[in-house]
Amino acid sequence: MLPTSDYNFWHRDSFLLGADSLHLEKFGMTKCGPNDGSYLFCSFVFMHFITKGEGIFCVDGKKFDAGRGTAMFFFPGQRVHYYNKGEQPWEYFWGKICGTAVDTSLKLMGVSVKHPLIHISDIDSLEMRIRKIFRNLQSYPEEPFVPYASGWELLSSIHMTRNDNSSLGVSIPLIDQARSFIENTTPKLPNVSELAQKLGVSRVTLYRLFREHVGCTPSEYLDKILYDRACDLLSDPAFSIKEIADLCGLSPQYFCNWFRRLSGVSPIRFRKKKAP
Repeated sequence: MLPTSDYNFWHRDSFLLGADSLHLEKFGMTKCGPNDGSYLFCSFVFMHFITKGEGIFCVDGKKFDAGRGTAMFFFPGQRVHYYNKGEQPWEYFWGKICGTAVDTSLKLMGVSVKHPLIHISDIDSLEMRIRKIFRNLQSYPEEPFVPYASGWELLSSIHMTRNDNSSLGVSIPLIDQARSFIENTTPKLPNVSELAQKLGVSRVTLYRLFREHVGCTPSEYLDKILYDRACDLLSDPAFSIKEIADLCGLSPQYFCNWFRRLSGVSPIRFRKKKAP
């Protein structure tokens, strides 16, 4: 279902080709109504910049919170479901970005399939620049160079107004450090506070980085790692349930309740289903 309140866009098929081309083929602005949402299968790079409201992007099964000041990129082959929260409908600009320089430009910005979000620090400035881009596209529909100038200006504006903590040089190494620390800590995994302390960041920053670059909260990621470990151990009949609980750093009773909550079955039931 497409957003119904207001849907305004510009479109032009581009005809220029070059070794380092980058241009906007479509560009628009949408004001959502209550509970609006949409499904999209991408065959191109697509950008959304949220100027108002709160909502959720689901990309290949991963959920990302997106509110005012979030720039989100979708990539070819991705299945996207996005919907706003009814009490705070989205308003956003969107654009189809094409050209041989798109991949390289996004890589320089730190944007990729695994890291599709950018948080903007100077939101008003970026919104003003994007509105100017939209006006130029609408005012000069036959000018062949405007889509190319607008494409470069869009990505440059997003990059210049982004939150420094979203940059490739800060957030991705921190996430890599967090993952390495979690995956190499045995038997008991750290809790969220211990992980934040180890990395030298606040719990709030850690939460935001995980939501932005991993698509889940730190607690959800810790549960996933521990659950994978538990499943591997349950597949080995040499370990008792008590031994597996100990290896996971949990009491036997807590382990059984926790495992049932995540899997829907008890550890014993899971083991029997996996037995040859």
